Amino acid sequence: MLDIHKMIQVVNHVIDRYEGTINYTKLIKELYLADKKCLLKHGYSISENQFVCMKFGPVLEDLYQLIRQQYPDKAVQAVWDSYYYTSSRDLIRVSGNRLPEDRLSANEITVLDEVDGEYHSWGYSALIDLVHNRAVCPETINTDSSIPLSYSTVMAKAGVSAEDIAAWESDESLQDSLDRIFA
Repeated sequence: MLDIHKMIQVVNHVIDRYEGTINYTKLIKELYLADKKCLLKHGYSISENQFVCMKFGPVLEDLYQLIRQQYPDKAVQAVWDSYYYTSSRDLIRVSGNRLPEDRLSANEITVLDEVDGEYHSWGYSALIDLVHNRAVCPETINTDSSIPLSYSTVMAKAGVSAEDIAAWESDESLQDSLDRIFA
C-alpha cells in the first residue's frame, strides 16, 4: 500500500533541486532509476511502488497515477493534490517550503542524490531513450499498454542470481506477513 507521505517526501527531495518545478516525465524516470538502484544496492525500493512498463519505459505506477490525477483512492489523491499540481508537462510544488524528510533513510537520500546528480542536466526525452537502452535497463518491455514489472524480474535482468532472488523473495514474504500482523 502506498505511503503517500513518504511519496510526497521523495518527490519533494528531488523537486527541491529544480526550484519547485520539474518535467513530470523526467521526474518519473529519475525516480524509477533511483528505485531500481536502491533495489539492487540495498534490497528494497524507495517508493515501494509497483513498476510497470509503458510506451515510454518503466514507471512507478502509483506516482504515475497521482501525477495524472487517476489514483483510485480519492482521499490519497487529495493529499497529493494539496502538495503538487501539473501544468502542461510540469509538476509544480504548491508550497515553496521544504518538507521534513523523516520518512527517508540516509541510504534513500544518498541514492536519490546520486541519481539526480547523474541525470540532472538530462532532458526527459534523453531519459526515455536511456530506459529503453537494453544495456542500462534490460528489463524494459516495449509496449503500448501497461505491463507489470516485478522487482524479481528487474533483479534477474540486472544479473542477480536465482538463489539471491529466492532468498530476497523469502525475506519479503516474511516482512509482508509481519506487516499484516502488526498493521
